Amino acid sequence: YILKPQMPWELWDILQEISPEEIQPNPPSSGMLGIIIMMTLCDQVDIYEFLPSKRKTDVCYYYQKFFDSACTMGAYHPLLYEKNLVKHLNQGTDEDIYLLGKATLPGFRTIHC
Repeated sequence: YILKPQMPWELWDILQEISPEEIQPNPPSSGMLGIIIMMTLCDQVDIYEFLPSKRKTDVCYYYQKFFDSACTMGAYHPLLYEKNLVKHLNQGTDEDIYLLGKATLPGFRTIHC
């Protein structure tokens, strides 16, 4: 899937617009970009462990044994603000998030503004 070069920065603009404070001008994570792509293609997107469940760890990636709490909250990417956006868009329950690590987002074609 090919993205236009300004897409990450358009997403950053949205994150900044909904954030109560100024955020660093660093690009959104590849995970958040993937979520946005899936929201354009699907009517519903189920995301697992983007919002950490009670099983939260400091492991950065499931396939590595590298530990760093910055991977959860973000040291470079605006992860905290990405997570706030996903939490806001979630159509599932808080129990789904905190027990299962699952957030359910609507696809863009199902959102009516």
